[in-house]
Amino acid sequence: MVGGLFCGFLISQCQIENAHAEAVALIVHPSNGQSKITTTFIARVFQGRVMRWPDDGQKIFIVAERGRRAAVKQMLRAVFREQREENDSYQEVFKERGVLFASEDDVVRFVAATPNSLGIVHVGRVNGEVSVMAVDGYRPDDKGYGLR
Repeated sequence: MVGGLFCGFLISQCQIENAHAEAVALIVHPSNGQSKITTTFIARVFQGRVMRWPDDGQKIFIVAERGRRAAVKQMLRAVFREQREENDSYQEVFKERGVLFASEDDVVRFVAATPNSLGIVHVGRVNGEVSVMAVDGYRPDDKGYGLR
């Protein structure tokens, strides 16, 4: 009986922590014609199957923060529905099509100055200099938003 109560507590605690996880925002330059994106499109970008924005044909330049708690890792877990090992090289995609910065503030500044970029940051870092994309029809503050 005690084991069942303990297990139930752990599951509830995990659900509470996940519900309060800070959402990941996909940000673009305000001049970018894209205001929404799908998880399928994101997956294809990270798989190297899509390399250009559909509206203007510009090459997509992906930018994110490097590090243990990087938003890009959280976003990839949500998109691909899998846990990636700490040493898994999500950084491979950045070798030719992007760059990793030391901070999310640097990511936001870069996106604000680079029209074809796609930035990945935690929603708390977003400012008025960039636009936040809806993902699968949901904004980061919507209940059904999948990038948490």
